[in-house]
Amino acid sequence: MNAQDVLNRARTAGVELIRFIYCDFTGVQRGKVTAIDDLANRLSHGINLTTAQMAFTLINTLVPIEGM
Repeated sequence: MNAQDVLNRARTAGVELIRFIYCDFTGVQRGKVTAIDDLANRLSHGINLTTAQMAFTLINTLVPIEGM
């Protein structure tokens, strides 16, 4: 299955929003949501996680990282 197949299946199924779930360095599951109209872009270019997103602690504060 390629990106176009995923997009076609999602549209056929009436999907409107897609969740991308990832596990950060502290073991917390986090996610981002995109609309079906932007899915092709997300599948080819990624979901744009910043360095800061991976620096959140368990209580959603940022770890101080030099240079950020």
